[in-house]
Amino acid sequence: VSDFHVKFPKRGNWPVRCDKEACMQVLRSAYEHARAMPMLSWFGRFLKMPENMPLPRNSLDFDESDIFQRLGGTDPRVLAWYAESEIGSINPLKFSPYNSNILHSFTNHPRLDDAILELGTSHVSIGFTDLGELLTCFLTEPGNETLWDGKAAGPTLVWSGYERSAYCCAKTLVILQMMQQDCSVDSVLQTWYSTTWSNGTLHQFRLALLSLLSDIELGQSGTHTTTPEVLSILSHWQGKQVPLEKARRHWLSNISKTSRAPIADCTKSSDQEALCRYCISGELPGIGSSDYGSVIMFCVPAEFGELSLNESFFECIPFERLIAHRLGKQWKLWSWVSSAYGDISGAGDIVQAGVNYLRGRVTTLRQAIQLKRVKVSIHHAAVEPTNPDILRKIKNLSPHTISWSNVCDYYSPQDFHVMAQACSMKTDTVHHLYSMNWVRRVKGASCMDFGLEGRQRVLDLGKKITSQVYHEMGIGDFFLDPPSTNPINIADYYIAVGDPSQVQ
Repeated sequence: VSDFHVKFPKRGNWPVRCDKEACMQVLRSAYEHARAMPMLSWFGRFLKMPENMPLPRNSLDFDESDIFQRLGGTDPRVLAWYAESEIGSINPLKFSPYNSNILHSFTNHPRLDDAILELGTSHVSIGFTDLGELLTCFLTEPGNETLWDGKAAGPTLVWSGYERSAYCCAKTLVILQMMQQDCSVDSVLQTWYSTTWSNGTLHQFRLALLSLLSDIELGQSGTHTTTPEVLSILSHWQGKQVPLEKARRHWLSNISKTSRAPIADCTKSSDQEALCRYCISGELPGIGSSDYGSVIMFCVPAEFGELSLNESFFECIPFERLIAHRLGKQWKLWSWVSSAYGDISGAGDIVQAGVNYLRGRVTTLRQAIQLKRVKVSIHHAAVEPTNPDILRKIKNLSPHTISWSNVCDYYSPQDFHVMAQACSMKTDTVHHLYSMNWVRRVKGASCMDFGLEGRQRVLDLGKKITSQVYHEMGIGDFFLDPPSTNPINIADYYIAVGDPSQVQ
């Protein structure tokens, strides 16, 4: 692991008005965490555990929190299921409800990566968080797979978003208003993803907010469904500004050691420096000065919850697209992706690569919205089996496609399919979804579910397949191999994508 915590301060590339000592503590901690991870991993303790050690009842010799984290809680029924079930068993207990008190500034998973949304159709996004899926999807002309090339004439994609979080609805409405009012792309980017704003961004945010509130008051908010909760947040933001120092402190207090690991995984000094700066500031480079903190991130009424820990704009970007924008035509796979990504130049570092990708996608989305080739409707509502009126409204939109985010993590398969069917047309509705919590519910989805020999085998196979992926993608010179992560992540990666017959 490179001593990035020593090199960064020597370059003097500190964020404006940051607490250098507090930032140094974060970077030192990140370095120590990366160096110690292979030795302190609880996976290492599992490798040393006797085969006959009971799980998890009398396992006080190792940290019980490891088991709780594996299963997502301390429910005695879940612990009993885990201890007594066979490999391949699925937890039959009731699914845990979604924690609506955790707020997300932006999505924590690339939405509809490489999916196609056809202009002239209706798409419904459930649990949308933001407009991220309109950034990562491909818009095509009706009846074929020809990518939209910016033409003004033609049918419209009607995108309807349903979200139970009033906060997500409020911030998305403002960002949408900014794009409709032709605010600069960089101001939209700062508002959407950055902890810090320029004077110009704050001004454009206020103008968009004032216009949005006026439309709501006059009953001219179009097809949006705004509730008193959404209006309360929008009104709270009116006239607010966040001192830069407050934003700096809040950001540092809201990140943990695990979120800093990517710094150590990069081998190029330019990437390490850029990641160090992003780690300690949360601001995006090259899109405007840092005059104030983000009103959207750091000025939320307490009754609506608090921001999620460890937010990172990298979670919004498909990895292949990030690499394409980092390396450009020098990338080994450039010929394979150039038709989809266009003629792009490589960036000087991985953070700037992410910014360049998002700038290009926001530019395209803003154009599509202004030309009325994409129409967006935001609805503050919970989509669930006990809300048949909402399910009926969605069905009446005649959705050609529906994306569910990871809603399936919070309902039984039976309940989820009832909802999906109730929202669908009789034929021709395509559903997109993903699960983030499936590992918790399946015995055998984690290496800690196996015996000593099995744990060691999948770890070795995980290291091998990681190296293979790096080689095939042509990025072995840019990333540490194996990565400086908990070895269980490497082993579990193999379980997810490797040969099932090798997992015993």
